[in-house]
Amino acid sequence: GRTLLPFLPNKNGYCNVTPAKTVDGYEFTGIQQLMAKIHLHKMGHDNERICTFNDALKHDTFIKRGEKGFYLPRYDKKRARLALSNIFLQIKLEIKISCRT
Repeated sequence: GRTLLPFLPNKNGYCNVTPAKTVDGYEFTGIQQLMAKIHLHKMGHDNERICTFNDALKHDTFIKRGEKGFYLPRYDKKRARLALSNIFLQIKLEIKISCRT
């Protein structure tokens, strides 16, 4: 069964603590991890495989027009400022990308 929020146990005591990762294996940490898991849960998916728009382009695939994603803040070292990454579910891509574990 589903829980009210990620990281909280369901009625059977199971807690999904598998970290959200991009298709290239980058594992989010701290508040990014928590925000990613909450957004995925709100979207009705407990899948941890996600990708950015640039990840999709890099792997010669695309994201369908109108596909819903969510934004995660990140620090851009090159520009020395906060930026946003648009995140999509990997399973929603036209061509599935195998995720490294």
